[in-house]
Amino acid sequence: MPLGTVLTLLSLRQTGKAELPPLIPKPNLVERREGFFRMTASTRLVTNGSGRDAATLLSRVTKLGRVVSDGPATGTITFLIDPGASTSPEGYTVDVDAQRVLVKSPTAAGLLWGAQTLRQLIAAKVENFKSPQFWRIPGCHIEDAPRFAWRGLMLDVSRHFFTVSEVKRFLDLMSLHKLNVFHWHLTDDGGWRIEIKKYPELTNTGAYRVPFEPWDMRKLRFPGRDQGATYGGYYKQTEIKEIVRYAGSLGITVVPEIDLPGHAMAAIASYPELACRQMDMPAWIKATGLLTPNVVCAGRESTAKFCTNVLLEVMSLFPGKVIHLGGDEVNTWSWQRCPDCQGTLKERGLRDSTDLQGLLVKRLSAVAASQGKQVIAWDEVLETAAPKDVAVMSWRGEQRTVKAAREGRLVVASPTDPCYFDYVYEANPVESVYAFEPVPAALRGTADAERVSGGQANLWTEWILDFAKVERMAYPRAVALSEALWSTNRNWDDFSDRLGQYWPRLDALEVQTKLPQPQPQADLCFIDLGKQVQFAPSPIPGLTLRYTLDGSRPTAKSSEFPGPILPIKPCTIRAAYFDTRGRMSDDARVECLVQPRVNLPKFTQGIDILVYEGEGLPIENVPTFTPSYGTIASLIQAEDVPSKGKPFMARYDGFLNIPKQGMYTFQMKCWMPFRVKLGGANLIAGDGEMGVEASRGKVWLKPGLIRFSVLAESMNRRAQFTLTVSGPDLPEGPIPASWIYRRKL
Repeated sequence: MPLGTVLTLLSLRQTGKAELPPLIPKPNLVERREGFFRMTASTRLVTNGSGRDAATLLSRVTKLGRVVSDGPATGTITFLIDPGASTSPEGYTVDVDAQRVLVKSPTAAGLLWGAQTLRQLIAAKVENFKSPQFWRIPGCHIEDAPRFAWRGLMLDVSRHFFTVSEVKRFLDLMSLHKLNVFHWHLTDDGGWRIEIKKYPELTNTGAYRVPFEPWDMRKLRFPGRDQGATYGGYYKQTEIKEIVRYAGSLGITVVPEIDLPGHAMAAIASYPELACRQMDMPAWIKATGLLTPNVVCAGRESTAKFCTNVLLEVMSLFPGKVIHLGGDEVNTWSWQRCPDCQGTLKERGLRDSTDLQGLLVKRLSAVAASQGKQVIAWDEVLETAAPKDVAVMSWRGEQRTVKAAREGRLVVASPTDPCYFDYVYEANPVESVYAFEPVPAALRGTADAERVSGGQANLWTEWILDFAKVERMAYPRAVALSEALWSTNRNWDDFSDRLGQYWPRLDALEVQTKLPQPQPQADLCFIDLGKQVQFAPSPIPGLTLRYTLDGSRPTAKSSEFPGPILPIKPCTIRAAYFDTRGRMSDDARVECLVQPRVNLPKFTQGIDILVYEGEGLPIENVPTFTPSYGTIASLIQAEDVPSKGKPFMARYDGFLNIPKQGMYTFQMKCWMPFRVKLGGANLIAGDGEMGVEASRGKVWLKPGLIRFSVLAESMNRRAQFTLTVSGPDLPEGPIPASWIYRRKL
């Protein structure tokens, strides 16, 4: 579902004079009071040392006021540590009247969140004003505190590297929305990004790979910068400390991730002795497709010492209590064949190779504990008999969150749905993010629920090459996440209304927000039905819908969409939103066709399946190729493809006998490239984008036969998709066998 769909409930109404500006995340209690406090150049921001970061932030944003340690009782903005201000460490109160502003909290973090609330109470233009002016803060009383202590956002800098200034920008936007944990994914197969002085080759070699796009694990190579490995970068320890200090000034704790024992290709390329000895590389390459091992040896003491030394150096750079050790998707292929690993397994009386990972985690957890730190790892750690003091980041569903909590572990919920922000908006839309509930139903009302410390969204960057796309994938979803993790009472209609009003602040900050995609009433329009082409109203103020009729991509010079269009001849309508900054949304396409008549007696029930063997076939050209073999089936389902163990493209070719006139919605669930064609035109298309699990196409149809085909690329040498339909008097389900026809031979 594109962003436009999930925001259609946004209201364009403006706030009245008596109302406060939109606040996100929504505070627990807000009371509007009379008058305004005027902030001028002479305004003093009064605080002691604990509130200096909060006062400095507000002064920096407004470019007004002077931070002082004492001041008069009136005409000031005061940040005061008060143990009685809230029962929550991050809770705060705000009181504004014409004479003064008072922010109170038990902690410096709470004062920072109070300062961010004051920032949002000021007009959005405060974010980018060019000349000095005075600001009004409306009179109010606010009592607020977060629901969860862990409100996280992860940035993967391994697959694609981002600069210090870009990381700081990421932190700025997090803090504005009261997200307080920055999970920094610093190492992975794609590159090692943190300077480790004891092991300089980790960055000399492992930080730079041979450039290639698009992302393909099979192409990863780290031969050295003098051998063509020119893409990448890393953070010096001085830069790490600078970012950690900067994050702290914004109320954010940095949790570094050093991914071990898997996802270690960059480390092994730097120090090949980390891999299992006697590796059968041809067999490894055949089994995995990877040119370099990516799992360190779990059976040698030298590997454990390397991991320990790296961990000690990392912990010295990060004052936060939690260290992330990764631990996901560990391929034990080499361990099962390694004499060192198998020897350790037998010597320690371990069950299997997964216990080797648990052994390493146990050792590193003890090292962390000796420094007053705690290890957290992805939920695969639950399968490794790791110590109970190892916390869990649950990404593979609620059942792992439940299991970890019931084992007495601290848990952070971070499920792929809806918390993977590298997935396209169609897969994890804003509305789904807003509905995110970290505590599973099975835990609610129990003591175990208290072990779920919060939630987190993740931005993996295999397919995110630049920071502008980082922001587009994160915003506005991160805004919805902030309220999901902070606010006690949530209401989608209320939030969507405030988000529409809040949008000017994101624009003023020049956030590269994802603009909503236009929402047509139908994706295919058969013009002989006399149906108009119309789009839903713009969900965001200030957007202009522009369109073309010749199938070309709209531009800022294209005509503005005038309203409903009744096509009288075949055409392709493409429409996109444009904002005042000249940015363009993803465009929507409506194919306008004549629905051809087909004579039923020439057909029989069933559908032809044609199989084209080969990897990476160009999907649009597949129908012109000669099929390798074929069969006939009665249903359109992946299970009917007769796979021979090779990569292939499957083509289902036939006709649908539509029983009743009306609007039909077809849905395709598939992770690989696919096309669903109706009447010769694409109804649904997918190119294997991250997280596109369900794509829909809508069309008005009249009774009778219409040409229908499905093209789907294989996954792991087998077809894998689900196709459903719903329509008049028809609940969503598989396409009925009674609809499916093929030509008689």
